[in-house]
Amino acid sequence: MTIVSRYAGEWWQENGTDLGDGHWIQLLEDGVTGYFAHRNPDGSICWGRIPLSGLGESWKIVSREPLTIEPSILCETHGVHGFIRDGKWVPA
Repeated sequence: MTIVSRYAGEWWQENGTDLGDGHWIQLLEDGVTGYFAHRNPDGSICWGRIPLSGLGESWKIVSREPLTIEPSILCETHGVHGFIRDGKWVPA
């Protein structure tokens, strides 16, 4: 699945959950929304929404501790592609 990315500041480093290798995730308490972010080669941070509701095209939380989400995540703007498994970013 793909996400449409947007540029963001350094908020992610302070508020997102660090997945390693310049990738972060923020799961909202509503249980149906998440945001994924990655650092670009130029140092900027790109982010996109991840729907977790199970309706239509969405991601599924397989495990909350450690966090595992399916399917893979692809940033259609930058081509960053990988998985969130066992709380870590795993490149595809």
